[in-house]
Amino acid sequence: MVTRQVEITSAAETTEGQLVQANRTLEEIKDVSDDQVQADSVEEKVDILNNVEEELVGLRASQKLLAELLLKVQEGAVAKAVAKAVAKAVAEKQTGSTTVTFGAQNSGFQAGVINGPISGLTFGGK
Repeated sequence: MVTRQVEITSAAETTEGQLVQANRTLEEIKDVSDDQVQADSVEEKVDILNNVEEELVGLRASQKLLAELLLKVQEGAVAKAVAKAVAKAVAEKQTGSTTVTFGAQNSGFQAGVINGPISGLTFGGK
Protein backbone atom coordinates (compact mmCIF):
# COMPACT_ATOMS: atom_id res chain seq x y z
CA MET A 1 0.00 0.00 0.00
CA VAL A 2 2.92 2.32 0.65
CA THR A 3 4.04 1.76 -2.94
CA ARG A 4 0.60 2.78 -4.19
CA GLN A 5 0.67 5.90 -2.01
CA VAL A 6 4.07 6.87 -3.44
CA GLU A 7 2.86 6.27 -7.01
CA ILE A 8 -0.29 8.33 -6.47
CA THR A 9 1.61 11.14 -4.75
CA SER A 10 4.13 11.19 -7.60
CA ALA A 11 1.33 11.34 -10.19
CA ALA A 12 -0.34 14.15 -8.23
CA GLU A 13 2.93 16.13 -8.18
CA THR A 14 3.34 15.61 -11.93
CA THR A 15 -0.24 16.75 -12.51
CA GLU A 16 0.39 19.84 -10.37
CA GLY A 17 3.44 20.69 -12.49
CA GLN A 18 1.42 20.25 -15.67
CA LEU A 19 -1.30 22.52 -14.26
CA VAL A 20 1.25 25.23 -13.51
CA GLN A 21 2.73 24.94 -17.01
CA ALA A 22 -0.71 24.97 -18.69
CA ASN A 23 -1.74 28.06 -16.70
CA ARG A 24 1.52 29.76 -17.67
CA THR A 25 0.94 28.90 -21.34
CA LEU A 26 -2.64 30.16 -21.14
CA GLU A 27 -1.52 33.50 -19.68
CA GLU A 28 1.22 33.89 -22.29
CA ILE A 29 -1.24 33.28 -25.12
CA LYS A 30 -3.79 35.67 -23.63
CA ASP A 31 -1.10 38.35 -23.26
CA VAL A 32 -0.50 38.38 -27.00
CA SER A 33 -2.89 40.94 -28.42
CA ASP A 34 -4.92 40.18 -31.52
CA ASP A 35 -3.31 43.21 -33.18
CA GLN A 36 0.11 41.52 -32.92
CA VAL A 37 -1.18 38.36 -34.57
CA GLN A 38 -1.82 38.15 -38.30
CA ALA A 39 -5.42 37.69 -39.38
CA ASP A 40 -5.09 33.96 -40.11
CA SER A 41 -3.26 33.42 -36.81
CA VAL A 42 -6.12 34.82 -34.69
CA GLU A 43 -8.13 31.69 -35.37
CA GLU A 44 -5.09 29.58 -34.50
CA LYS A 45 -4.70 31.53 -31.24
CA VAL A 46 -8.34 30.82 -30.35
CA ASP A 47 -7.84 27.11 -31.09
CA ILE A 48 -4.73 27.01 -28.88
CA LEU A 49 -6.58 28.81 -26.08
CA ASN A 50 -9.43 26.31 -26.29
CA ASN A 51 -7.00 23.37 -26.26
CA VAL A 52 -5.12 24.71 -23.22
CA GLU A 53 -8.39 25.37 -21.38
CA GLU A 54 -9.55 21.81 -22.13
CA GLU A 55 -6.21 20.52 -20.87
CA LEU A 56 -6.68 22.50 -17.65
CA VAL A 57 -10.14 21.00 -17.13
CA GLY A 58 -8.71 17.50 -17.63
CA LEU A 59 -5.77 18.15 -15.31
CA ARG A 60 -8.06 19.48 -12.58
CA ALA A 61 -10.26 16.39 -12.91
CA SER A 62 -7.16 14.17 -12.73
CA GLN A 63 -5.98 16.02 -9.66
CA LYS A 64 -9.33 15.48 -7.94
CA LEU A 65 -9.39 11.78 -8.84
CA LEU A 66 -5.83 11.27 -7.60
CA ALA A 67 -6.69 12.91 -4.28
CA GLU A 68 -9.71 10.63 -3.89
CA LEU A 69 -7.65 7.58 -4.86
CA LEU A 70 -4.96 8.47 -2.31
CA LEU A 71 -7.64 8.81 0.36
CA LYS A 72 -9.06 5.38 -0.54
CA VAL A 73 -5.61 3.77 -0.38
CA GLN A 74 -4.98 5.35 3.02
CA GLU A 75 -8.40 4.19 4.26
CA GLY A 76 -7.59 0.70 2.99
CA ALA A 77 -4.29 0.70 4.88
CA VAL A 78 -6.04 1.74 8.08
CA ALA A 79 -8.77 -0.87 7.61
CA LYS A 80 -6.16 -3.57 7.00
CA ALA A 81 -4.22 -2.58 10.14
CA VAL A 82 -7.40 -2.58 12.23
CA ALA A 83 -8.46 -5.98 10.87
CA LYS A 84 -5.00 -7.38 11.66
CA ALA A 85 -5.12 -5.99 15.21
CA VAL A 86 -8.62 -7.37 15.77
CA ALA A 87 -7.60 -10.79 14.43
CA LYS A 88 -4.57 -10.82 16.74
CA ALA A 89 -6.70 -9.82 19.74
CA VAL A 90 -9.23 -12.55 18.96
CA ALA A 91 -6.44 -15.14 18.59
CA GLU A 92 -4.88 -14.07 21.88
CA LYS A 93 -8.24 -14.25 23.63
CA GLN A 94 -8.85 -17.75 22.28
CA THR A 95 -5.41 -19.05 23.28
CA GLY A 96 -5.21 -17.07 26.51
CA SER A 97 -1.73 -15.82 25.67
CA THR A 98 -0.40 -12.37 25.08
CA THR A 99 2.97 -11.49 23.66
CA VAL A 100 4.73 -8.58 25.30
CA THR A 101 8.07 -7.27 24.15
CA PHE A 102 10.38 -4.85 25.91
CA GLY A 103 12.42 -3.31 23.10
CA ALA A 104 15.98 -4.56 22.65
CA GLN A 105 16.04 -5.88 26.23
CA ASN A 106 13.62 -8.69 25.46
CA SER A 107 15.44 -11.33 27.49
CA GLY A 108 15.73 -12.44 31.07
CA PHE A 109 13.03 -12.51 33.71
CA GLN A 110 10.08 -10.16 33.25
CA ALA A 111 7.03 -10.24 35.48
CA GLY A 112 4.12 -8.06 36.41
CA VAL A 113 2.72 -9.27 39.73
CA ILE A 114 4.44 -12.17 41.50
CA ASN A 115 2.49 -13.99 44.24
CA GLY A 116 5.07 -16.27 45.77
CA PRO A 117 8.78 -16.87 46.14
CA ILE A 118 11.08 -16.83 43.16
CA SER A 119 14.18 -18.95 43.29
CA GLY A 120 17.17 -19.21 41.01
CA LEU A 121 17.26 -15.53 40.07
CA THR A 122 20.43 -13.59 39.53
CA PHE A 123 20.49 -9.87 39.13
CA GLY A 124 23.05 -7.75 37.31
CA GLY A 125 24.71 -10.75 35.68
CA LYS A 126 26.30 -11.98 38.97
